[in-house]
Amino acid sequence: MVIVNVNKAATDILGYDPEEIIGKKCHEVFRDIPIPCEGCPEVAALEDGTSHQALMEHQKLDRIFDVTASPIKNNQGRTVGIVHCAKDITETKRLESQLRQSQKMEAIGTLAGGIAHDFNNILSAILGYGELIREALKQKSEKVIQADVNEILKAARRAADLVKQILTFSRKTEHELQPLQVPPIIKEVIKLLQTTIPSSINIRAEIDDTCGLIIADPTQIHQVVLNLCTNAYQALRETGGDIKIALFPTDIVTTEQMQTLNLPSGRYICLSVSDNGPGIDKNVLERIFEPYYTTKDKGEGTGLGLSVVHGIAKGLGGNIIAENSPDKGAVFSTFFPVHVSDEFLDKVQKDEEIIPGGSEYILVVDDKEGIVIMLERVLKNLGYSVDSFTSSEKALATFGMHPEKYDLVITDMDMPKITGDQLAHSIHEVRNKLPIIIYTGMSEKHNKQKAKEIGALLLYKPVSIAILAKAVRTAIEGN
Repeated sequence: MVIVNVNKAATDILGYDPEEIIGKKCHEVFRDIPIPCEGCPEVAALEDGTSHQALMEHQKLDRIFDVTASPIKNNQGRTVGIVHCAKDITETKRLESQLRQSQKMEAIGTLAGGIAHDFNNILSAILGYGELIREALKQKSEKVIQADVNEILKAARRAADLVKQILTFSRKTEHELQPLQVPPIIKEVIKLLQTTIPSSINIRAEIDDTCGLIIADPTQIHQVVLNLCTNAYQALRETGGDIKIALFPTDIVTTEQMQTLNLPSGRYICLSVSDNGPGIDKNVLERIFEPYYTTKDKGEGTGLGLSVVHGIAKGLGGNIIAENSPDKGAVFSTFFPVHVSDEFLDKVQKDEEIIPGGSEYILVVDDKEGIVIMLERVLKNLGYSVDSFTSSEKALATFGMHPEKYDLVITDMDMPKITGDQLAHSIHEVRNKLPIIIYTGMSEKHNKQKAKEIGALLLYKPVSIAILAKAVRTAIEGN
């Protein structure tokens, strides 16, 4: 439908005169595109004749609007028009993001001491076994060297996992929703908690690894598990006790279940976190998921933890309930709908660690010499030919002399003079479809969407040889 009338508030916000808007379609004015926006509430309202609401982002104005499209019907009940109401909620969303980030940092701050302790233990192992290898090399004991190298690799992977957990959890930006296995995330959080929670508190886990996949953001699930466990820990820190973390499949089928949980029928997974602490007062139970509501002393918390968990659960199509256990303590049960078939889960679980190779020519660029040497050795061992540079300027100059020589470029992002994205842009000006992998440390400035926009595949440091090899084949083959 075309716009037939518009109020002054709309023209002021959009920066148009009324005559520039009237006669055009909404998406032409709002996004300057020939087809309706994805998730357009007007399209939905025209299809079923009811009101629809959606959050729409105006990229040019850098604003977010809460848009409601309501049908106008004639006496015969036929839709003859649509009323659009758009509320600018940019500041509200910005404040919500700040509050969520504040709550994340509050939770991670609770665990900071234990993280430092665990990381120092990991570094001690790396340093210790490194020195043992140095001594073994003097004695030329190959069996001892191999055992020590395995220990270094084990410690290094633990260090990488720990850093990944911290950065994933504290990151402001969110990943796209994706098919996700919850058990590995729970196990990550348990490892993190075991290094931080006093020995007077025992953590027990009952995790069903076959309970199915959900559609979610890994960061959100990490936050749910950590918040619920931190909440249980705080209930026990004076007296000690037990925290039980359980994950299991469940079917919601009866009317009573649907009414109690406020969920439609279907398959779900339930994440249950319980403690044997003092329990929750009845008056507190009624308000426990309200934002800013807290029973903690001033300065001990924002009161956002459980409300954030509630918001995440609802946003993913699930729900959370809190109750006192029949014996003693509190139980928080979070339900997430299962969206992916068992066949897909089996495929994910049976994915083998295959290390593919190739014979193509690869250009490697990273300002860290150690990374360049490592990548060159790995790729050559896999059968590839490699030209490597620690200077992005020299790499670009070499590429310019022989642009058809290379089948793939692997580049760091943060480099002096010419950054990875600038290098990718310059390379694509010469060869538009040359595959590029940006191999970078975790950073808010770099995500998969931004990499996609510059025509590159994103790979976060560090990765195993198998993952690197698969990424190389994926980029080259265009899968």
